[in-house]
Amino acid sequence: MTETNNECSIKVLCRFRPLNQAEILRGDKFIPIFQGDDSVVIGAMATHSSTLSWRIPGTEEPGGLPSMGLPRAGHN
Repeated sequence: MTETNNECSIKVLCRFRPLNQAEILRGDKFIPIFQGDDSVVIGAMATHSSTLSWRIPGTEEPGGLPSMGLPRAGHN
């Protein structure tokens, strides 16, 4: 019998920055909600009622980008 892998294979890389002055004046909103240093929640638009959450690794290679392969923490 073949074993199945129940882990999600989706890999996500996120980079967040504060809104700049033009975005603030335009009325843009900062949507991500950080739940500690290693996870972020992004509320879905009104047409989709779920919330997505990922754990973000706290390690970063010197001079490089954070590691890829963020495990999905939850889906409501």
